[in-house]
Amino acid sequence: MAVYIQNFGSSSSGNSTLIRDEHTSLLVDFGFSQKYLNHHLSAHELSLEKISAALLTHLHGDHLNGPALKKLIEHNIPIVTASSIAAELQRRYPFCSAHHFILSEERPALLGDFLIRSFEVSHDVEGGCYGFTVEKGPQKITIATDLGFPQNGLASLFTDSDFIILESNYDPQLLDQSGRSPLLIERIKSIGHLSNQQSARFMRDILDQSSKLPRTVLLVHLSQQCNTESLAIGNMKHTLKSLGFPSISVHAAGARKAGPLFTLP
Repeated sequence: MAVYIQNFGSSSSGNSTLIRDEHTSLLVDFGFSQKYLNHHLSAHELSLEKISAALLTHLHGDHLNGPALKKLIEHNIPIVTASSIAAELQRRYPFCSAHHFILSEERPALLGDFLIRSFEVSHDVEGGCYGFTVEKGPQKITIATDLGFPQNGLASLFTDSDFIILESNYDPQLLDQSGRSPLLIERIKSIGHLSNQQSARFMRDILDQSSKLPRTVLLVHLSQQCNTESLAIGNMKHTLKSLGFPSISVHAAGARKAGPLFTLP
């Protein structure tokens, strides 16, 4: 049974990705309005009320829309996230209770045929930030939309993935010329996000440890002011070609538009 992946948009204005098969649907982050999410879910004959579970990476507003969260909770859609994030959600939103959450860092979560694991990443946000691996049989999808910097050993969690969703946030030259404050620029570079070059170096580390190649790399969370799709894709393709892997497909997610529907057979 095939696995389908579609990104609904990824930037500082919102993030959400659907992973599904014929029976189970997982929405990774829901940083858009209910109307926007339901519009794109409808192409899959789904809605927020009908998905199997929502996976939440962290609490920044471009990944968590409050009204969308309330709709999920009202319809008892489980929220798969870390215990620190679940605790903060219960503090912020009185409609959230402990039974609404599946705590993914404590043990793998099994939803339908999907086995879900979370792993902590470096990103400056209260409650912490997490990536996910979603596995179905031999198929593995790994997603990390926000990476301040790839800590030692993090590449091993991405190894042998068939589909990798990875941040490629900024071009250093464009960031330096953006007119942003020196403090903000330093925060982005040091603990906030990965540059195109850092993303490509991290991919090299992943491939060095992998026994098989990913079919597709989807670059996400591109800065609308300090990056372009052509720069991000071009930089990653150049690195992959230099490593001898030009056949790996590379795409970039748009800011507020659904991308292509990818299929893992």
